[in-house]
Amino acid sequence: MVNAVGKKSGFKIGDEEGEARILASLSESYHKTKINTGLLHGRRTEAMFGYIAASLSKCKLVKQEDSGDIYTASPTLRVPDYHLVMQDGSEFYVEVKNFHQGNPLDPFQVTPSYLESLLEYVALFDKRLKLAIYWSRWNIWTLVPVETLATNGGRREIGFTDATKANEMSSVLGDFLLATTPPLVLRLNADQTKPRQLDSSGEVVFTIGAVEFYCGGQRVDDNFERNLAFYLMLHGDWDEKPPTPTINSGQLDSIDFEYNPKETTPGQGFEMIGWLSSMASHRYNDLTLSESGVERLSPDIEPDSLVFHIPPGYKGQRVPLWRFIVNPPKKGVESPVDPTDT
Repeated sequence: MVNAVGKKSGFKIGDEEGEARILASLSESYHKTKINTGLLHGRRTEAMFGYIAASLSKCKLVKQEDSGDIYTASPTLRVPDYHLVMQDGSEFYVEVKNFHQGNPLDPFQVTPSYLESLLEYVALFDKRLKLAIYWSRWNIWTLVPVETLATNGGRREIGFTDATKANEMSSVLGDFLLATTPPLVLRLNADQTKPRQLDSSGEVVFTIGAVEFYCGGQRVDDNFERNLAFYLMLHGDWDEKPPTPTINSGQLDSIDFEYNPKETTPGQGFEMIGWLSSMASHRYNDLTLSESGVERLSPDIEPDSLVFHIPPGYKGQRVPLWRFIVNPPKKGVESPVDPTDT
């Protein structure tokens, strides 16, 4: 960035007055960006996709493509955000878009000229272009080939429902939908050798003696499953009930924090708790957002730590898991869901 500003201003190394001008220009640029919330959220979402793609199982390389200088004879060519190389050797380019719908039914839209400028670049390398759309209202990612966007007047567009049907996050990147048996419960047991008496106002100061986890009514003792249960509680999309205390003879025994799905399917035996990519996004949001807005564009952690890595074929003992690999339908094929019970 310093080099880019310096070229425009004719800066020479060792020129103290020029150095002051560059620093002032950089400061002005920073403050303009800071107050442009749309730009900040767009840049943060772009960085988030890179982290999530790298954290899933099928990427060999995730390269930010639109950084650094580029020299081209074309005035319309536009560089996409990422170049992805997969474990199977396939490659493609990705343009990332943050989309916060004003109306839940609003489709994502883009101009044909914008897509054509990106396609002009990828054609030079004989590669395909996909759009990674972050539907921020739902905390859901979809990865769709640009060919799936419909033409509506002077725009190209895709609605949320059509984007989920064409979504390649599972088939291409290794994302999956997780399910387990509700409820998930975190229980804090009071140390009964320490004070735990409720006072006249109903308040109690206590010392935690033990922490227990429950899934579907069964206590979870295995450390791996305890960590998994905690991750699902923190980043899954089940609702948290108000804390429930257990009190005997005016003394606190324990407090339960219980998580349940918003809706249940009778007789099914399990409930969906969310996409792995959505859980990773939830954690990314926790690390980069605050009540005042964007605090940082990317967190100071490795992408691999965003997700809870579950071994292939892992079935679970007290935290039973179902993993659903959702593939886009091929032409003439109506069933895009390939459930994998693990």
